[in-house]
Amino acid sequence: QQRNVLEALQSKQTDKYPLSDWYLGALYALDNHYNPDRIAQAAHSLRELLEKLPRLIHESDIPENTPRFYNMRNNISDLISRSKKRCPEGWKGEKIDKNLAKALTEIEKYLELNKQPNRGERIQQAIATIDPMVNRLDSEIQEGKRKQLLNLWKRLQNFTHHNSNLDVEEFRNCLQDLEGTVFDLLAPITAQDQEEIQTILRHPDRSKNDVERMFSLIERRGANFVFFFTQISEKTDITWLPFLEKKGYFTHPPNVQRTDDDSVIFPFWWPIGYLAEISSHAPDKVIEIVLQLPKTDNPRVYDGILDIALQLQGEQPAKLKPKILESVDIEYQSRTYRYADLLAHWTKENQIADALELSKILVAFVPDPKSKEKQKRRKDDPMSWGTLLHPSTRFNHWEYSQIMTKGVCPLAENEPYETARLLIDATSNMFRLRIHQDAFDREQDFSNIWFARLHVPEKDYGNPDEMLVHTLTFACEKVFEKSHDAIADLDKLLRKQKWKIFKRLRQHLYSQYPNEKTKPWIRELILEREDYHQSEHSYEFQQMTRSACEHFGNTLLTKEKRTQIFEAIRSGPPKDDFRGWLGEKFTEERFQKRQHYYHLQQLTPFAAVLFGEYKTYFQELARASNEEISDEDYPPFKSKSGWVSNRSPYSSEDLAKRMEKRR
Repeated sequence: QQRNVLEALQSKQTDKYPLSDWYLGALYALDNHYNPDRIAQAAHSLRELLEKLPRLIHESDIPENTPRFYNMRNNISDLISRSKKRCPEGWKGEKIDKNLAKALTEIEKYLELNKQPNRGERIQQAIATIDPMVNRLDSEIQEGKRKQLLNLWKRLQNFTHHNSNLDVEEFRNCLQDLEGTVFDLLAPITAQDQEEIQTILRHPDRSKNDVERMFSLIERRGANFVFFFTQISEKTDITWLPFLEKKGYFTHPPNVQRTDDDSVIFPFWWPIGYLAEISSHAPDKVIEIVLQLPKTDNPRVYDGILDIALQLQGEQPAKLKPKILESVDIEYQSRTYRYADLLAHWTKENQIADALELSKILVAFVPDPKSKEKQKRRKDDPMSWGTLLHPSTRFNHWEYSQIMTKGVCPLAENEPYETARLLIDATSNMFRLRIHQDAFDREQDFSNIWFARLHVPEKDYGNPDEMLVHTLTFACEKVFEKSHDAIADLDKLLRKQKWKIFKRLRQHLYSQYPNEKTKPWIRELILEREDYHQSEHSYEFQQMTRSACEHFGNTLLTKEKRTQIFEAIRSGPPKDDFRGWLGEKFTEERFQKRQHYYHLQQLTPFAAVLFGEYKTYFQELARASNEEISDEDYPPFKSKSGWVSNRSPYSSEDLAKRMEKRR
């Protein structure tokens, strides 16, 4: 062993740092039984070796001698005291004198020297230089290596005192520990270690010595550590699980590491990868270990927990819910799309309550981070667009869409009413976060601007707020299709909501599912309107009205009620409003064109229940019109995107006709 240590030191030493000479000198001094001070002299040489070893391995500009901080502090204190005598009331407004200027210079020097790594940090840097993969080791093993060298230095320090009563046997034990530590640090990495690891792994009837030797090998180098976990993971070898647990390998997941340039590193934790690989072979034990893991801010650890949850079956994956919920709150997120997979998996395994609980957190919006700043700006300029609030989700657009389409939608298929309930709450909260407090009591939610359509036939990857509304619509539709007993409860819940978007949603649902249950609700919405003479139907209202009139016919509304509605439509639109809009361009001819288009547009949803003169009038308007009224002719109007041409697809004459029609 001593020869191996000597050769290792010779391979690293320089003329300035003759490591092997110090080591040999210590051995010779210790063997000189005629020297009463032999232990202290040997300890001095070995302490020097440990002191300089990190400096040699990790080259730096650290000064040879440690600054005398105690003397520096006393000097600074003395200079400040002298300056205080000149300014007993304080330094505000006073000139900086010579003593204070010198004190400030000394403070600057003191702080600069304090930035230098201490002995423990130099040891850590040296270990990292020797073993580039040291960060792959468990954090406790890394800390153990650092403490081991520090403790050795302190033990040697105790032996440096010139005292004839020092214990020779105790010193020899310290020397033996130092030799083993130095050799492990400096010995070259060879394939021999990995061959020995494989040999131990191949023998199932391993002894206690085999286990201890294995841990000695894998803790020696980061490469050995990675090799070991790779081997047992690939072979799903669960026989090492109790040994690793007893050794504490599952108790110290690494946290996020921050670098000097403010970057962050997410260390991979090999033990969690191993647990993921063997989870289906030892599910109960893996669950027990994972639930005992301390909280960390490292997303890669939680990625491993997600991998484990996705491999478990039945009630087992939901047992990891506490750790899954814990992962949602950490600052940095990694593979967040896996939440969608987990929701789908929990739904498939019939863990509905747990899937709903997780969904409630995942779909929620959080306040605009600049809300306070915008509220202050709004007081100065209430009409500024820069004060609009933009609540957001925890995830980017694509990640949120994955959670909705792959996670929440399957949940809605399985448990539509409860899913709809949580989405109603999330949508209501999202609108609340959009509205400033001073405008909160108003019913206007501007949903006609933000959400032209509540239902999108194909799943898209739009903004998160659109995804939320579209998924809510999907869930409510599933209630009408699959949970007939819950339809009335859903309708009551939608009616209780403050925002207009929920009324639009009711109209959409009634248009899709006209039946005897929805018939009185449709009738109520049609009859409660008092603005048929001046306001165009909304997109959802006209769909609901047309669908109901075609489905129920004349039984939907009495002839008297229909007459009142048709007369109100024919009395509009208000001429004064049209004149005010056009100003000097107003003519009776233009108003008549606008009036005819308005009547045609407003009567179209009622076409199936028109009668007598109203039916005749409608048919005349339809024949005179060049275009058939469609759903897209009703507000809110859906925006379109695509390439823009500098030439209109319509002729000048067609454009003029279209402008006249809209007026």
